[in-house]
Amino acid sequence: MRSSLIIGILFLSLGLQPLKAQNKDSVHLSQAVVLLNKALIVNDKKVLKSLLHPRLSYAHSNGWVEHKKELLSNLNNEVIQYKNIELKSLTIQVENNIGMVQAKGIYTVRWKGTITPYKLKTIQIWNKKRNKWQLVSRQSEAYTD
Repeated sequence: MRSSLIIGILFLSLGLQPLKAQNKDSVHLSQAVVLLNKALIVNDKKVLKSLLHPRLSYAHSNGWVEHKKELLSNLNNEVIQYKNIELKSLTIQVENNIGMVQAKGIYTVRWKGTITPYKLKTIQIWNKKRNKWQLVSRQSEAYTD
């Protein structure tokens, strides 16, 4: 009961609608998504290393693709800095040990010295191994309302 209340408060604070069919895996995956976004913003290497799959493919809306080592290095060297991630919608589907996350949001980043908000749609594929979710793939594209 208490964890349901905490999850509900989390979704309200993020301005998101609760998942329609909340099962344990969906809730844990949504928590991993939120944790990843926070870790990207504060550049928490320990959390990022645990959430990113060794064979990660992280594609940006401009076609740039990073792998785990590159993403961590680029964050560390401030090639790219995530300043804020404001999710507007989030849909999660889980089948066995695979999770698909579709999200829309505003990603404010510092890129090449300029801070810019980008309206992005993302699709993320996550894998659960030993009860731990890891991001395997992320694709994004710009959108307009």
